[in-house]
This record gives sequence, C-alpha cells and structure tokens, in this order.
Amino acid sequence: MNKKVKFALASAAMVTVLAVYSYVIKLQEDEADLTAAQATAAVMEVYLEDGMLGLIGLSKECYANEAMLAADCLALDVAAGVLDIEATRAMKIPSEQYFYDDSVVERAIEFDKGKTLTREDAVAYSKKIKALVLDKIDDEWDKQKHKLD
Repeated sequence: MNKKVKFALASAAMVTVLAVYSYVIKLQEDEADLTAAQATAAVMEVYLEDGMLGLIGLSKECYANEAMLAADCLALDVAAGVLDIEATRAMKIPSEQYFYDDSVVERAIEFDKGKTLTREDAVAYSKKIKALVLDKIDDEWDKQKHKLD
C-alpha cells in the first residue's frame, strides 16, 4: 500500500473517530439537559407542595433507593439547592445547609461507592447541572405556580 493510500485511510479513520466523539459529547450534553429539566420540574413540584422539608425528603428517598443512579440523585440535590438559594435570597433568610455544594457532592460520592463517580466528576457534573437548572427554573416556576392558588 502506498503512502498516499495509507494517509487517506488514516485520515478517514481520524475523521470517523472525531465524528463519533462529537456525537457522544452531544448525547451527553442532551442527557444532562434532559436530566436538569426533569430535576427542576420534580423539585419545583415538591417544593410547592411540601417546602424545603419535602425537598430534603425527596433527596433522602432518592439515595435510599439502590436502583437510582448517583448522578440522578445528584441532579435532584443540585436543582433543590438552586431553588433553595433563589427562594431564600428573595426572602432574605439563610439557605438550607443540606443543599450546600460540598454536602451534595459528598452524598453522591458516598452513595455511588466508587462505581461511576469520582469527586472531580461529581463536582463537574454538579456545576453543569446547576447552570442548566438556573436557565430552566424561571420557566418551571411559570408552569407550576398555579398550584399555589
């Protein structure tokens, strides 16, 4: 096989690898966006019905269920923390320590037991979910605030 053919095959292989990598990254981003949307909707619903105690209960139930993924419980905790910060800031009261970033990450890592999440992964995922939830929380409030009537 001459050098031009080898180069063309290597280039085609590299393009394929990059395309697959880009596709995987896009899927992960889409999955994170969906997870953030679901978590935001769930925590808003629980918050409107049961307040902060309901959100703490939701978190504890999630982590008590061995069938749950640590990343999903982490997303719920992050969304609850964002809602807590937004609500308590408006009311000028302290936020709930249960949803502080370090506590949220520790719970997820402890639950995961080293299966899928490292501390770095949990912190990075938490930041990503937090940014997505911040984008979604106002819309979710608009969708669900009628429940207060």
